[in-house]
Amino acid sequence: MILNQGLFNGVIAQSGTALAAWAYDKNPLESAQRVAKPLNCPTDTNQKLVDCMRNKTIDELTSSFFELMREDISNSNMGLRGTNPVIEPDWSGAFLTEDPYKLMKAGNYPDVPVLLGATADEGAFFLGGFHVLGFGHPNNTHGTLNSSAWMREDMINEILTMYHFRDHPGAPAIEETIAMTFMPKKTRLDFDEVSDALVDISSAYGIKGSVLKAANILSQHLSNVYLYSFEYQSNDRRNSLWYYLYDIFVPIIGEKPPPYNHGVIHADDLMYEFNLPFILTEQDKAFSKIYCELFVNFATTGNPTPKTSVDYPEWPKYHWRDPKYYVLNSSPAVAEDYAQQWLH
Repeated sequence: MILNQGLFNGVIAQSGTALAAWAYDKNPLESAQRVAKPLNCPTDTNQKLVDCMRNKTIDELTSSFFELMREDISNSNMGLRGTNPVIEPDWSGAFLTEDPYKLMKAGNYPDVPVLLGATADEGAFFLGGFHVLGFGHPNNTHGTLNSSAWMREDMINEILTMYHFRDHPGAPAIEETIAMTFMPKKTRLDFDEVSDALVDISSAYGIKGSVLKAANILSQHLSNVYLYSFEYQSNDRRNSLWYYLYDIFVPIIGEKPPPYNHGVIHADDLMYEFNLPFILTEQDKAFSKIYCELFVNFATTGNPTPKTSVDYPEWPKYHWRDPKYYVLNSSPAVAEDYAQQWLH
């Protein structure tokens, strides 16, 4: 962690931390070989592979990676192989040499303020892709919504696999515990009956669990940690990444969009923070002003609410013994016990 000394005076981590199981590639060589193979690049030595791929065009590389992504998602994975950071040998210039969990637990990092959180329905974004290319696809033979046995016995485990979790074969304790927690008294035979719960499972295991774990660990080592849940949703359905990805792009490539309510998905916070090509309503603009002010306050002072305001309450520091977090909505509010909002 020596490389980061003196390079930053604060951290804003939006919708994810290095503690997520999918956050780094555990088999980077295999990922590189899978991208290289369709390009007819040799894989018998690393040097030959690298030399060949460096001579490919961006279109060739993108096409090969897109096919890898489609294959990964249809096989119950996130579709991120070949793009994630990797753990390197401990040589000069190495960026990441240990498991991020071990590094975070060790606490050998600067005492700078950290602000982190996630959107309310993070997992809908990823579950949507898994639905389109995986279990919701009519040609998928791995497991489909047409099989009641698969839906009840295997669907949750397949979704967990997407986030790099899997039960021990023949001992599905994790799957059953999750089913009883997120969908009690449900038959798990009808997709509409459990779709909200599947979004919650994807949100917790894909993003929110790692965010909360990071906040708990960081609060033991740092003086100023702030946790949030982004829950603002525009009244205009076009102001969501879901609209452009699943309502427009997916039909263009000949697939059907997922048939469920998406909520506030991964990346739906960015349009209120940056100048992106969305047409915000007046209510959206009013929220964006508050949202940006809070984040600019943090960036400039290390505190999102350095002084009182009529537009929002004070944002308390987060600590695992005093787990207060901030709800980012049209009327921001302070809440407690972040894990309680994992369930619809």
